[in-house]
Amino acid sequence: MAGPDKRDHIVHTSDAQALGFRLCRQRLACRSRESVEAVASATGGIQAQVTSASRLALWARIADLSPGAVDAALQDTRTLVKVWSMRGTAHLLRAGDLPYYVAALQRPMALHERRWLAERGLDADDCLRLFDEVDSLLDVPMTRQELGASIRATLGDQYAGLVEHSWGGMLKRACLEGRICFGPQRGQQVTFVRTRDWLGGFQPAPREASIDWLLERYLKGYAPATAGDFAYWSGLPVTAVRPSLERLADRVVAIDVAGVQSLVLREDVPDLLRQGTLDLLHEDVHDPLLDEMAPRSVNLLPNFDPYLLGHRDKRLLVDEHHYKKIFRVAGWVSQVVLVGGRVLGTWEAAPRQGCLRMTVALFDLPATGVIERIEEETQAMARFLGVDEAKVTCRR
Repeated sequence: MAGPDKRDHIVHTSDAQALGFRLCRQRLACRSRESVEAVASATGGIQAQVTSASRLALWARIADLSPGAVDAALQDTRTLVKVWSMRGTAHLLRAGDLPYYVAALQRPMALHERRWLAERGLDADDCLRLFDEVDSLLDVPMTRQELGASIRATLGDQYAGLVEHSWGGMLKRACLEGRICFGPQRGQQVTFVRTRDWLGGFQPAPREASIDWLLERYLKGYAPATAGDFAYWSGLPVTAVRPSLERLADRVVAIDVAGVQSLVLREDVPDLLRQGTLDLLHEDVHDPLLDEMAPRSVNLLPNFDPYLLGHRDKRLLVDEHHYKKIFRVAGWVSQVVLVGGRVLGTWEAAPRQGCLRMTVALFDLPATGVIERIEEETQAMARFLGVDEAKVTCRR
């Protein structure tokens, strides 16, 4: 059987049901009591090139998250690991999931890095020589600068430059292959360690099974979605996705979401059909469930939040004329106010003189109760950041 199972009458769902399902699976309908590593696993990783944003992404999803919980999981229990992963960007992943991510993603990322090397007159043998040198040096955690200085002394400036590259360079490639990962923080500097030492005998899983695992994990957290959405999120070519869909044909079904054919795991269809979100985007919403639903329907999401990065087509998330306010130049993704699963505005916040000063720019007139929920979320953010007070200014 080729592709998703179509033996059943196709299921039709609404945009509201799709948004409600995603909010629940992303732990945004209400905060979870799970561990940081469990939530990182459920969301398919937390993007982490901005450290403070990755902490806020977990704060938005976990009830009573302590400020030190993420660092404890990264450095003490090592149940969480920071690596370059999907789309070649830094992520926090559950350590137990890393073998699948590495096996699924290393080949397409390696092809990209191979072209990058060729532009610099280097080949696969040069790459292996550099990997071996890095491996020999990492008996202790080392910063990028320390690795560069040591490699400059043994292999020369060209190789050192590949390690010192500000976007990761060959350290990123080594990370994508599972050779190294981010180690303990040293002040404001990151360090790198051997993955097998840091996580204890790390080995990648089989590749085909890992792509299947990654596709299932993605659909658990981001369905309804298309094969193109999965390719966009993961960085895998669509040609690698199609065989996985064929192998999972009995587990994946095609559904119709407001006229768009999408994919969902068969076992998740009942949950999807039970979902719905309260439309809080307009003043004429008068629903007796507002007070009960509102606490689960307003979120302050940080830069690069996973919820915003799971789909190529963003029309369900944000109106087209506001798109460039969220998805900006050079791949920057704004901090957003999420209401009922859709982006209602952006926010900026800074602690000054013991007060977290939040400025919210709204795209539309909010429903009754939304401003109050934004204020409550801002107070909660202030407590997480260790700030005594919070003040919100809203504008349109």
